[in-house]
Order: sequence, then structure tokens, then C-alpha cells
Amino acid sequence: MDKRQFIEQMIEQVRSLPISQVAGEYIELIPHGRHHKGLCPFHPDTKMGSFFVTNDKGVYKCFSCGEGGDAIRFAAQMENQNYLEAAFRLALRFGIISYSEYEEYFERRRFSREEVKRIERKYQELDKKKMRNHIADEKTRHEVFSMFLSLCELSPEHREHLIKERGFREEDIREGGYFTFPTRRKMAALTELLKQRFGDLSVLERIPGFYKEKATGCYSFSRHKGIGIPIRNAKGEIVGLQVRHDEKREGMSRYVWFSSSFAMFSDKYEGGTSSGAPVDVVFPQEITNTTVFVTEGRFKAHHLAKQTGSIVLSVQGICSWKNILIELERISISPITKERYKKGNYRPFCVFAAFDADMCTKYEVFAQLKNMTDAIEQRGWFVYYLLWDESLGKGIDDVILNGNMGHVKRFDKQQIDLAIENLMQSLLREHGVCHAKDLPKEEFASKFKKEILTLRPLKKKELSERHYEYLKQHAG
Repeated sequence: MDKRQFIEQMIEQVRSLPISQVAGEYIELIPHGRHHKGLCPFHPDTKMGSFFVTNDKGVYKCFSCGEGGDAIRFAAQMENQNYLEAAFRLALRFGIISYSEYEEYFERRRFSREEVKRIERKYQELDKKKMRNHIADEKTRHEVFSMFLSLCELSPEHREHLIKERGFREEDIREGGYFTFPTRRKMAALTELLKQRFGDLSVLERIPGFYKEKATGCYSFSRHKGIGIPIRNAKGEIVGLQVRHDEKREGMSRYVWFSSSFAMFSDKYEGGTSSGAPVDVVFPQEITNTTVFVTEGRFKAHHLAKQTGSIVLSVQGICSWKNILIELERISISPITKERYKKGNYRPFCVFAAFDADMCTKYEVFAQLKNMTDAIEQRGWFVYYLLWDESLGKGIDDVILNGNMGHVKRFDKQQIDLAIENLMQSLLREHGVCHAKDLPKEEFASKFKKEILTLRPLKKKELSERHYEYLKQHAG
């Protein structure tokens, strides 16, 4: 058997292994119907609900950070190996090949980087078809979600929560479009609206949260108990729904997407799609400046927009930021921006990142924040970090409601990035380890808090030196 045939046969056998068995050697998995679920090892995941392993299809998928693939890719990511090396190691570990075959076809041979990439791409294409998300376009989602919301109301209990616990006023509730998530009894009324607009219900197969039951041929939607939050893009279209559950179950996130991704991995259903990772664009009643804030979650975004007069982009999890670049471009031409900004043509001047008070003391979280802000700066916008002591409030909304916004400090992104990188390298040398995940988390947080005291925050209207130099060079 030649090398190519041997490798193809071996990889097919490795891919036929129960992927839960492979992944289960690295992370804890819990059976969940025909799937297994766990905490995603590829982003700072603390709540069950986004990471699934499906033996039927031989794939894993995280609907939060987007990472997915077969058992070989999973092992390669976990072991920091290339695809081919991981395939051979798994084949040897599970008795698919002998050690002599491992030596003959792998250890004694040299594979070019391009050769390995070509093999991996072949199987990635196969897996993409299994995991493909057939989501409707934004306009269609907006139409369907608008019909759905027209049938919903906000319960007195949820209204009281928004007013007393979140500091909202009645006009804030109306503007935000908050609603109590309905029961499936609303499906009959929704069916009539959809038939009038689309002729039939097949559009629901591409709308997150909806799916078709094969046994009955009926369409339905995912059940939730909590406050519904419409997620809107820069054009004001509803592109997704988020739910704040009334009760937080152990190990699960309180905030979840209205999604039917589970139906994609089951023979019981047709259709089904994940929500993707839409970015929520929150506008103040009047836009008074061209600074754009980035934060996490609608409630934080609402208070920031109201407090600062700025447009706020809200990601639903620090890993789900990729669409933020699209919305940053869109807000300049948004009809809402043109209506609410009275000072001429709008163009974002800079971006302020305002996540939780501990956003820089958890290295895994900071790494994702840096990836996001690096991408923003590559598009031409300068980024600043807003930091504050946790005693002022955990989230930026807490800081605002506590009247502590004046104590928030602003730093140049590059200044903080460099300080954290230097601290990280020092700790890695001190502990004799290679990866941040092997460091004591409490020690990193403690030392960063001391380090931040040595850095000078920027004054109210002060620009970073590199931002100032850029503007000076491009003046006129």
C-alpha cells in the first residue's frame, strides 16, 4: 500500500471513532439526547449550552466561538499538533495502526506544510457541509422576528424587573422592545401571519429558534422562560433574539440565544439553524459625539448609550466579536445615525472598550479582547480601554447606576497590551511553564492590579501619543 492510500484509510478509520470518546479524554462531557455537551476548551467558557459533540456526524461545534471539526482537529487543537500528526497519534492510541506502521509512514517520513494543509482542507470541506448554518438573510429574519414580537407582551413581573433591577424607564422598555417569551400556543397565530406574507411556513427552516418536526410535519420553536431581547443591527433590523432566563440553572448561562441549532444534529427535525453571532447596535436618543463604545450585553449597552450620547456595539460574549467590524462600517451610513446625529456626516473617531472590571485580570478573557481590538485597529480606528476598580461596580452598567462613571480610567490599548504581555512573560519564566493556562490565575490578577497602579491614565480629552501623531500626519 502506498503512502497516500495508507493515510486516507487511516484517517477514515480515525474519523469513524466516536468523537465523544476522543473529546472525552480532554474535557468532561455530559450526555444530552443524541449529543454530548460540555464547556468549550477553545474560549473562556464557563457555562454549558454552546459546545456540542455529535457522534452521528462525527463533529464537534461551539456555537459561541465558532470552533468546530472532527476528532482529529479536536485533538490537534488540544495537543498543539498539525492535523496529520494528530491523526497518526490517535490511530496509534486507539490501535488502528501498529507502532511499526506509525514509524514507517510517519516518523521516518517528511511531510511539507502544504501537504498537511491539503489533507486537512479535504476533510474540513466534508465537515463544513455537516455543520453548515442555512440562516436566512437579515431582512427576512427581521420580518419573521417582527411578526413573532407582534404577538408577544411584557409581563408585569418582567416589567418590574427592568424598572427596579435594571434602572429602566417606560420609554426605555418601549425603545428596547423587551417582551416575555411566549408559549408555543402563539404558533397558530404566527402561522397565519407567515402564510399571508410568504405563502407557506418553509421560511422558518432558516430562522433561528424554529424547526420542523418530521413525525408530525408541524413547525415549532424552542421553549424558554424569561425576558426576550431583540438584537438589532445598525439599520435597526432585528437579526436575532436573546433570552434572559428567569432561573439560572447550575452550569448554564442565564443569557442564551433563541436558536434551533440542536435540530441541525438530529434526524427528528428538519431545518434548524444557530443564531450566528449578531452584534447588537444600541443608539442613544440623540448622538452627541463620534466615540463608539464596545461592551457585552444589552443592559450595559443601554446605560452606556444613555449616559454618553454615543453609539454602543454590544457583543454577546467576548468571543463573538467578528461581526463588530461590519457594524462599525455600517453605522456611518445608518438611517438611524443620520436622523439622530445633528452635526454633519458621522464617522467613528475612536473606540472605547468597556467590559467588566476584571476584563484584564483574566488572561483568557483578555486574549479574546486583544484579538477583537487588534482587528478594530487594523481597520483604522484607535482603541482605548476603560478600567475601574471592582468596588465601583462589576459591569459598566453597575458603575453608571452607582454614579461612579467619573472614576473610570481610560488607557491607550497599546499601553495595556504591552504591560500585560511583559507581565505574562515574566510569570511564565518565573514558573517555568510555556502556556498561560498553566499559571495560577489569582497571581496573574493580583500582579496586574498592582501593575495598573504604575500606569498613567489619560486625561478627559487627551489622546494617546500614537493617535495624536496619526492625526497630525493626516491633518488637512
